[in-house]
This record gives sequence, structure tokens and C-alpha cells, in this order.
Amino acid sequence: MVTVTIVLFLIHYFRSKSIKMFKEDNYVLVEKIDDFEIREYKSTVRASVILKKELKKRINKGFQILFSYIDGINFNNRKIKMVPPVVLELLDGTCKMSFIMPQQYKYEKLPKPKNKRIILENRKAKLYLCYKFSGFATSSIISQKKLILKKYLSGKGIQTLGPYEYHNYNAPYTIFNRHNEIVVPISPLN
Repeated sequence: MVTVTIVLFLIHYFRSKSIKMFKEDNYVLVEKIDDFEIREYKSTVRASVILKKELKKRINKGFQILFSYIDGINFNNRKIKMVPPVVLELLDGTCKMSFIMPQQYKYEKLPKPKNKRIILENRKAKLYLCYKFSGFATSSIISQKKLILKKYLSGKGIQTLGPYEYHNYNAPYTIFNRHNEIVVPISPLN
């Protein structure tokens, strides 16, 4: 058992060193209240794809489509660095998976995708409420965490301004210290 644990740790350690994602500070922490954070996100550009099947299949397919775009399968054959998090907008019956583009890229300067399912979209700066959690995020866990955020919003009388999003900061093979979030855009607080 100890050998298996050591092997898993070593795999995780060396694979995490090879991740090509880099962190950008795309928000400012406005306030921390209990387990929740109010953040002001900067405007961003996202590459997105709408997906319709069971959640796990959607995530795998969506990731493949978007990763091919940033890996150079675009009309400029240009590779783009991956910026965490991978975003899932939780919509009724579908979801939208998005990769956030690095801040240096403006919408007009991004290479056009070859895959017609990929949508490039500007996202305006917004205020979000965030709930962080760790571990592996299954669809039932995401639903539970979304419910926690909904109850908090209801109790505080805070109005939402868009769909809930699941933010994943980890590679699928990351075992320890996983970082997940459920966020939702909110109206300015008085």
C-alpha cells in the first residue's frame, strides 16, 4: 500500500510540473464572507463550445475541441497558452465549456478557429460570488455545491445576473489539492 501511494505521489508530482497552464490574476477580491468570496472579474475573451450530452461525455468532448484550438488547429496555426480555469456554464439541458484566453489577446487578434463549433466571445467585467471546494467534482457534487451557493444568495437577498459556472483549475490526473469553484454573476452590492 505504501508503494502504491509513493508511486501515485511521484506520478502526480512530475506530471504537475509539466502542465503548460499558467495562472493569471483575472479578478480582484472585493470581500470574503464566511466560505464565500465576492470578486470583480476583468473583461476577458473566451473560446467556447456548446455541449449537449451527459456531463462527463460533454466535458471530455468539449475539452478536446477547445484544446485543439489552442494547440494550433486554427487558421493561423498559432498555439495559445492555456489559462486556468476551464469554465462550464451550467445551463438547462446543455452546458457551455470555455477556455479563457490570455490577457494579451484581444478578440480581434485571436486566430479564427477551424472548428465551426468554437465561438470566440468577449466577456465584460462583472461582479461574481464564488464558493470554493476541493476534491473530484462529479455532476452530483457540482449540483450540491451550486445549491449551497443558491441558498446563500437567497438568504442574503443577492440577485444573480446570469448562469452559474463551474471553474476547474486542475488537470484530470491531479489527485491531491484539487481546486474547484462554483461562481455566479451578481448585481452590485449596496
